[in-house]
Amino acid sequence: FLREVPMFADLDARALAEVQLVARPFQADAGTMLFRQDDPPDGLYIIKRGEIDILRRVPGDRLIKLTTYGASAVVGEMSLLDRNRRSTHVVAVEPTAGYFVSYERFQMLRMDYRPAAFAVMNCFRREVAARTRTILAQIAERTAASQAPSGATNGQGAAHWPAPSSPWT
Repeated sequence: FLREVPMFADLDARALAEVQLVARPFQADAGTMLFRQDDPPDGLYIIKRGEIDILRRVPGDRLIKLTTYGASAVVGEMSLLDRNRRSTHVVAVEPTAGYFVSYERFQMLRMDYRPAAFAVMNCFRREVAARTRTILAQIAERTAASQAPSGATNGQGAAHWPAPSSPWT
């Protein structure tokens, strides 16, 4: 199954086997919270079947849905990189199953300096970077849509970039 997970597509068979060794099956009924925003991190979830919602509590104590993921999604990977508290809630929308890799089990791979652990961390790094770029593009789209054109325009409503100011120009 791990070969089907896009995040792990570049891993060789040995690295996939090492991940499989530290992964434990999990099952969650619809409505089950896999983790909550501000929880201490405990590992990551690889979704084999089912759907999960990614939610975030915002000012005013509202809960907003950021996205929905299905089969082959990986969530919670940031906790293996930075050990910071969870940044979102993750809730099973329907019966969901997959694999859980605890922080402690993953650390065992890292502490043994196993190449698989570093290859997986590289996959996490690429995934976090891709998600960040996607979110930045969404923020730019929403900001542009919510703001009326202002300032200097090129005649078609688009603002000009300011001219660079430098002592060398």
